Amino acid sequence: MPFGVVLGFVVGLVVVFLAVLNAETVSFNYYFGQVEVPLVFLLLAAALLSALSVGLFFFIRQIGVGFTLWDYRNKVHRLSREIEGLKRERASLSDDLSCLRQEWENASGEKKTPDKSGPDAISGGGDNNC
Repeated sequence: MPFGVVLGFVVGLVVVFLAVLNAETVSFNYYFGQVEVPLVFLLLAAALLSALSVGLFFFIRQIGVGFTLWDYRNKVHRLSREIEGLKRERASLSDDLSCLRQEWENASGEKKTPDKSGPDAISGGGDNNC
């Protein structure tokens, strides 16, 4: 069992034990008037309201954590799309670089053999796919 459940159970037992020991009737004043109630009822009501307020606090906190998690998931999705785009751009740039290297090699090869003429000499050779 989680520690919080055990601690809550122990605190609940202590509150019930103290409430049973204080079974006398007391006067409870509130904004609209006054009422005579057993002290047991007031102690249990105070403990219940405290537990509900703590539960509400943690529930609101959990909603905030959920929104933060949602935001981080969106960021991860956006960044993974950006990474895929950068990978495609890198592949395209790598292809462009290999084409430029091939053109440079063809151009430096043409300088060594300047007697080449015809349509292949103008385009840089017939095997260029760039």
